Amino acid sequence: VESVEEDSGYIHCKNLVNSWASSSIDSEANNNKHVLRDYLFFLHVPRTGGRSYLFCSLEKLYSKSQRCPHSYEELKFDPRAQHCRLISTHDDYSLISKFGSENTSVVTILRDPIDRVFSTFEFSVELAARSLRHPNLKSVEETEERLRIKKNETAPPSTLSIWPWKYLAPWVREDMFAR
Repeated sequence: VESVEEDSGYIHCKNLVNSWASSSIDSEANNNKHVLRDYLFFLHVPRTGGRSYLFCSLEKLYSKSQRCPHSYEELKFDPRAQHCRLISTHDDYSLISKFGSENTSVVTILRDPIDRVFSTFEFSVELAARSLRHPNLKSVEETEERLRIKKNETAPPSTLSIWPWKYLAPWVREDMFAR
């Protein structure tokens, strides 16, 4: 990819994504195995830049009606009953069995494991630090419990309920309040 000026970076990126999408669709007629299939399954590995990739690139390929409901640690809908084509989840590759590998394209992003560990820890510290506005740990836990009870089924889950932060952030938070 050629370097571009910052101002035209977004347009350049958009053109690359659109070019890739249209060439993938066009190449289906040529029996090319690198084509977009019925479903695009984005396996989002946390702390790899996947959120930006999903929102800035993949979601630009599909209308809102073609995007499946967000799933985090488990699939909460029947993909065959939906009219969606883009599935994004933090789950694992085993979900492919629900779609059928012959009609599903899979995309994921990987990152240097050591960088990912540091990023995960730094984000855990950031999450834990958000609770420092409370006077003590008991106040934090009471507030979280009230919010958990109040949350409805359609709301996305709290980051604190997703692995690994559901374990790391409370551990870091307890350490912060102990100091």
